This record gives sequence, structure tokens and C-alpha cells, in this order.
Amino acid sequence: MGDCGTIERKSNEGQVIWVRSAGASSNNTLTEFDLETVFDLLAEDSLIQYDYSFLTEIRNINGIRALEHKPADVHKGITLQSLANDNPRPGSDIFTAGTEVCTLGPAHFLAFNGFSSYRPHCMILTANWYRRQREPLDIEDYRAIHRFLNMHNSEFLVFFNCKAEAGCSRDHKHLQAIPKMSFEGEPWLNLDHYGDALPFTYYERKFAQDLTPHASLELYQQGLQQVERSLVQKTTEDDGAPPHYMIMDRGRMVIIPRRAAGIYPLGANSGGMLGMIWVKSEETMRKWLEIGPDKIITTGGIPKTTGG
Repeated sequence: MGDCGTIERKSNEGQVIWVRSAGASSNNTLTEFDLETVFDLLAEDSLIQYDYSFLTEIRNINGIRALEHKPADVHKGITLQSLANDNPRPGSDIFTAGTEVCTLGPAHFLAFNGFSSYRPHCMILTANWYRRQREPLDIEDYRAIHRFLNMHNSEFLVFFNCKAEAGCSRDHKHLQAIPKMSFEGEPWLNLDHYGDALPFTYYERKFAQDLTPHASLELYQQGLQQVERSLVQKTTEDDGAPPHYMIMDRGRMVIIPRRAAGIYPLGANSGGMLGMIWVKSEETMRKWLEIGPDKIITTGGIPKTTGG
């Protein structure tokens, strides 16, 4: 696994082989098209699980615009080999063999999510397999975020789910990245136009696109202090940071304190809090509509009436 440079993609007995050119320049980085192409090859090779039959529906629910991502035909699915029995590296609980793309500096690398909800669905993982998801983001994390976003001209959202209350199911420290087009190209629509209808507390900062990693970290730390006050919890070395989301692109950062994953068995991840509700079946979608997305995300966050 090397720097993000030019690549050739070949197939050998059903396995995708990455041939990386030596000395690729920084101006010759992977494009979004490259990522989609390789993503499709790995999905075809069963190294990534992704259902191409999923469709998106747009609904307005209690003043909030919701995108519901669901299978086009619940009786039609793709059968792919499970990655559950493959052992990750020591210290990690995330399997990335065969899906790793490139390094993002000395402390992080880029890989595809083996169980993808989006196309492509990327992960930015720490090269130290013993770093944990309860830890707050640091300067090396933001350097990796900026390297990734600068590769793709701000066409991706990067998000961090801290702890189980924020929807995190893995301990190895990582961020995720998804295309803005997953939200019909408008990931911030609810915040910009329906902010008064959003029932939970969030902290938002807009900034110039030439923001440095250090400046991004400073904004994150300011938001984390707000999370600590909302949840009445402190960041400690043993327990890590209070549960929260961090979502950003090259022009905005949003931090959302979390007190629960949702209303069992339904939960909202970062996309859900922004209005992208990802469900695996019509039955699950009906449960969302019966309970109400606004109630689920309010339970997961801090209600505005009490969050301040």
C-alpha cells in the first residue's frame, strides 16, 4: 500500500490487483471516478458488500426533508461472501485486507468499507491498530482528513462517530467518507433551510475552503467543549470523549452530541441526523415512519429545549 497515485487495475483469478506507478506526483492523485471504478471491481469480486438495487425516496416529515435509501425490490438481493470470518490485524476489529487504497500520511490509510451503504463508501483508519474510537480527534486525524478532501475537490463528506451512542460498532479508530451526491448533492439542506424544524442540538461552523488542519482541529475542540457541557461529561484519558458526531467538508463542520443510538432497534448515524435514513428493507422503513424520524433522532441527540 503506497501513496495515492496513478494506478492500473487488473484482474487475476477473480482478485483485483493494484499496480501503482512509481513516483506518482502529488498532482496525479486518485479521482472520484477512480474510487468508483475500483469500488465496483471490488464489489464484483465480493470483497465489498453493496446492494446496487437500492433507491432513494424524498419525503418531508414534520418539516424535515428526509432521503430514504432502500432496496428497489426487497425480494432481490445480492449474495456475497461474508467477511466476518476473516481475521483483522492484531489490535483492530476492522477487516481491510484487499480493500486498502493508499496511505494518507504516516498515521492513516484509506480503505473501502467492506459493508458499504454508499458508492463509494470510504474509511480513513489509523495506521496504529490500537487507537480507539472513544478517543477525540487529533491533529494527525485532521491532516488525513484534509489530504483526503483535497484529493476530491470537496465532493465528499467526512464523518466521525465517537462511541456506541453515536452509532459506532467498531473500536479501531476510524472516520468514514461518502459522496455528497448521496444526499442529492445537498447534504446541508436541512441545516440551511429547515434548521428550526431539527429537534436536536448541534454546533455548526462555516469556514473558508483553505482552512488548515490545525485550524480545523481548533474548531473541533471548540465544538467538543460544547458537547461536554451539553452532556455534562468531560473528556478523559480512560473514558475518551463524550459520544458525538463530527461531520465536515471543505467549507463546514458540524458537531452533534449524542446520548443514545436511537430507539431500539432503529438508530440514526451521521447521515441519519442530516436527513439520510438508510434502511435494509421495506419493513424497517415502515417502522421508521410509524415511530417518526424526528422522534428517533431527538432520542439520539440532545433536544433543543434542554440542550441549550
